[in-house]
Amino acid sequence: MCGLQLAVSGLILALALFLPAGHLDWWQVWAYLGIFVGVIAFNALFVLRGDRELIAERSETNENAEPWDTMVRAALLVATTFVVRTRLEDRTLRAELPGYGEFAGQVRYRLVPGLW
Repeated sequence: MCGLQLAVSGLILALALFLPAGHLDWWQVWAYLGIFVGVIAFNALFVLRGDRELIAERSETNENAEPWDTMVRAALLVATTFVVRTRLEDRTLRAELPGYGEFAGQVRYRLVPGLW
């Protein structure tokens, strides 16, 4: 089960990084994912080897999590959804709204001025 959870986590991370970009030719994300997989593999091979109880404990969801921890997770989910939605909307506007591509080329920060 632990390997499946790690694979799903890696897939979710890759989707969260590549979907807003809209393409796969982003070497920085590939490097980040390589480091992520390397750290996870290092932990699996050397740190957690032989300690099945620790692996099982780290793989479980904690029902007694602090309220702030639950709020941080919810905020990250909302932020990720917002970024994906914004990227999809921008792609649709570029494809279907005449003149939006030119506007987007002139105005770099369209969502939050000076930031994004």
